[in-house]
Amino acid sequence: MYKILPILLLSAMLPLNCSSAPLNDIMHQLGEKLLVVFPRLYASESDSERLKSEIEEIKALFEQATPHLTSDPGSRANYDLLMAELERASEYADTASHSMLKADLREAIAVCGSCHRQDRRFVRDYGISKFRDMDEFLAAEYGFMTRDYASALTSYRNFLAQEPTDSTRIQTALDHLLVVTLEIQEDPELAANTYKAIQPYLAQHREFSALVEERLASLAALTRNPADLNSPLVERDIDAMGWYLSEVFPLIRTGLSFDQQFVYWVAIREQLNQLLRAQPGTASTPQILYWLAVSDRALQYRFYNSLSRRYLTQCIRDYPGHPYAQECFKEYEMMMIVSFSGSGGVYLPDEAIEEIESLRKVVYGNRSGNDKRGK
Repeated sequence: MYKILPILLLSAMLPLNCSSAPLNDIMHQLGEKLLVVFPRLYASESDSERLKSEIEEIKALFEQATPHLTSDPGSRANYDLLMAELERASEYADTASHSMLKADLREAIAVCGSCHRQDRRFVRDYGISKFRDMDEFLAAEYGFMTRDYASALTSYRNFLAQEPTDSTRIQTALDHLLVVTLEIQEDPELAANTYKAIQPYLAQHREFSALVEERLASLAALTRNPADLNSPLVERDIDAMGWYLSEVFPLIRTGLSFDQQFVYWVAIREQLNQLLRAQPGTASTPQILYWLAVSDRALQYRFYNSLSRRYLTQCIRDYPGHPYAQECFKEYEMMMIVSFSGSGGVYLPDEAIEEIESLRKVVYGNRSGNDKRGK
């Protein structure tokens, strides 16, 4: 059942051909379906049979949209992922727990937010005039997901003004406020002013008050001198960015707390996504994909865990002979080990082991990853 979430969210991030009336009609229907389903996914009880029926309806709509959504490499990649999730959704519709559903929603929302940065499209034409059955937090998440960022910012602020007690929602709201203002709108001053405006609402939450203070310190530094050569906001080509991330930023990080670094990494992701948009499918792509995955790890996979796997597998499978393919494989292997680590140690399921070994062969052939011959 929880697999419906990436499907719904990926539907919001696929590029639209606005000149195509049939596609607009299809996306309008998808948006209306999402608007109805979305609040029920947060409900204490869920009707699995109804969700399963809705999966089939969504599947039929996307089959109609196939010619439009596969016309360019960027949308094709998202479409392929979407359809794979859609096929699995039918299998999982009756088995997943409600807690798994909610956890997957938080991850899928974040994945969608990251994809927003890659296609640079803003408010989507879903033809929706109002939110139904949504509180301020859900309205904010829906606005974020469908690229209605003005509404999302207003609803996040309204939600925090209610002095909420749900820590998960507070954390999500603070993170998405930063993503919208600093990463999507590329405005550190707006990010700082937004945080200052909601700061009084967090007085009862010592942890979140401290978080906002730490992030404001970094935003102040970025705003004070954006042309500083140590700033992540300085425009760089990928070689200069690679040097900055491997040689300069590690020294800067030593004087920053996690939440201060968090702001820098969000800004760094914007620069990397700009490079990815400007140089799709070039010799620089593997290096960009590698550093995007590294930034995800530095953010403790707070937002983009699923997308990190896509970055790394694309780097490995599409550019197996590139020097950064080996770096991408090492990053992928580490990510999988971290993902399946717990108090009892590391337990990699058979599918994960098979995937790692498959990617190892793509990069190294029959050589071990520790065999440096031929480099």
